[in-house]
Amino acid sequence: MADHNNDHHSLLPEFCSWGLLFASIVIAEICVLVIQLAPGHPPSFSQMTVNSVFALWLTTLCIATLCILRGLLIRLRDLPAYWICWLISQVVAALVATATYWFNESLDLGLIPTENERQLFILSIVLITSVVSAAMLRYFYIRQLWQQELLAQTEARVQALQARIRPHFLFNSLNSIASLIMQNPEAAEAATEDLADLFRGALRQADQSIPLEEELDLVRKYLRMEQRRLGDRLKIQWEIDGLPGDARIPPLLLQPLAENAVNHGIQPRHEGGTVKLSGACDDEFIVIVISNPLADRDSDRASNQVALKNIHERLYYHYSGRAILKTETNDGQFQAILRIPYVEYHSD
Repeated sequence: MADHNNDHHSLLPEFCSWGLLFASIVIAEICVLVIQLAPGHPPSFSQMTVNSVFALWLTTLCIATLCILRGLLIRLRDLPAYWICWLISQVVAALVATATYWFNESLDLGLIPTENERQLFILSIVLITSVVSAAMLRYFYIRQLWQQELLAQTEARVQALQARIRPHFLFNSLNSIASLIMQNPEAAEAATEDLADLFRGALRQADQSIPLEEELDLVRKYLRMEQRRLGDRLKIQWEIDGLPGDARIPPLLLQPLAENAVNHGIQPRHEGGTVKLSGACDDEFIVIVISNPLADRDSDRASNQVALKNIHERLYYHYSGRAILKTETNDGQFQAILRIPYVEYHSD
């Protein structure tokens, strides 16, 4: 089954996803079990097996049909599209029930005892399918509404995070550049280029992915800007040889962590300190650790927690729970530990 990109403008579920097919089959099989165990139906393992296989094929054909037609359905308004999906499921159910009856007659399987029961058999299949499909489509509709709302909220937070290179950082950077113009014009030019690259990265679309090496380069430029401002108070240690530069990650995932390390670990300390970035990778996951010394006093913990919360939400949005960010303190060091799946970046 093809893997299609999610259509953010339609409330139709992604019928072409294996996850939806599996969920639909599970629901259909549960319905078979409930019907088989209902009062008035004597337990029969063979009959349950036949019904289970029938439900499997019926569900698969319904989802496959909706998958094929989804390109046309998403052009309709959402509620009419759902009603048409429901009608399509009834047509498929009627066709499958009719085909099953003739297959039973041709091979004399005895699954449908008499010809008089053909219409009753087809009608019962259509009625059961109508009820189950209506319930499932209603569930998918509510689920899509919830996901759309969650997506809108998350993208708004992502956009806020991407615009979060603070105004005072901009002013400090511009002041640093201004002071360098007379003393060191070449350094001032390099600082201006770094600042432009930082804001270019901040304006990147929220749903884009970038190579890890590009995000690391953005972090380098950010830390260079802060070094020009803080001088010898800020030292940087890189241990990232084990990181794959071609890994795909959301933009501005590491830069806010580096910003937190500087603002909450280095700037409040008179003597400054060292920001350390280290990382490793296996075949499945990438682990990146950004550490900084603990400040002698609390330094705007609220803004720190807001930034970390936003990153947690971005990780959930991009990786569906497979990525984590945890923080801990060890031996006077604050550590932000990021663990994300390793997915190779491919440009479109």
